[in-house]
Amino acid sequence: MSSWATYNNPMPGPFTLDWDPNGHQLQIRRQGVLYWTSGVFTSSSKTFEFISAEESKLRYNFSVVSNENEDYFTYTAVDHDQSDQKPQWVLTFMGSFHDGSFNFAQAEDCDGYNTVGGCVRGSAK
Repeated sequence: MSSWATYNNPMPGPFTLDWDPNGHQLQIRRQGVLYWTSGVFTSSSKTFEFISAEESKLRYNFSVVSNENEDYFTYTAVDHDQSDQKPQWVLTFMGSFHDGSFNFAQAEDCDGYNTVGGCVRGSAK
């Protein structure tokens, strides 16, 4: 997934979201440099280290398939209210990763000096 260049410009922007099959975590990169990670996915609890388990479990069922032939991450939306509106994952041009009502990551807060909430040290803006 790629962010837009700006709020109004849908050209590919500075941020990308991808799956790290070796570390079993989601990653946000800024211009190719690792910027934020979700932390490792735990199969038993079906949660990520730096994504709120309480909030995410109300909205999603996360799953990882990992064997000698493949390694990938999937999710399905939990439909509690039976509404027609399904969550849409968004990666903003500022690095925020959300679904419209739940923030997975505030990567725009990563300044290269901290590791709070999955920020990667050395990934200065």
